[in-house]
Amino acid sequence: MSRGVEICEHVKRNGKKHGQVCMRFFIEDGSQEQIRFLMEPREAFSLWMKITKVVRSAASLKEPSTVHKIEREEKGVKTEIFTTVTVEKYVKEGRSGYAITCVRSIDGVKNNFNIPMAESDFLFSGELLKFLSCVQAWETYEQSDTGR
Repeated sequence: MSRGVEICEHVKRNGKKHGQVCMRFFIEDGSQEQIRFLMEPREAFSLWMKITKVVRSAASLKEPSTVHKIEREEKGVKTEIFTTVTVEKYVKEGRSGYAITCVRSIDGVKNNFNIPMAESDFLFSGELLKFLSCVQAWETYEQSDTGR
C-alpha cells in the first residue's frame, strides 16, 4: 500500500482561492481515506523552516507543527478533532532518512500517514511550502485589500 502527500494552494469547491496552503495525505490504492491539513501562510513558512532545521541536524530530530483543533457538534454530540504534521529525520545504524507524518485524532481514535522520502524530495517539499506561503499570503492580502 503506497502513501503520498500532495502540497498545493487551497481552492474552495466554488473555485475561489482562500489564501491557505493544503497538504493532502492519501493512499494510492483507490481508497477514499485521506487527511487534508490546511495551513495559514505563516504556518506553511514555519514548516519550511522546520524542514530546513531537520535536514541540517546530524542526529535524529522531530519537529511538530502547530496542533489544529476542531470541535464539532452534530445532533447534540460533540466531537474533538486534533491534527498535527511532524517533519523528522531518523538516523539508525549509520543510515538516515526523512519523513513527513500527519496524525489526526477524532475523539481519541488516531489515523496517521507516515510519508518517508529522500532528502531531495524532503527539501523540495519544504521549498514548495515556502513558495506557496508567499503566494497565498498575497492572495489573502489581495482579497482583503480590494474587498473581494
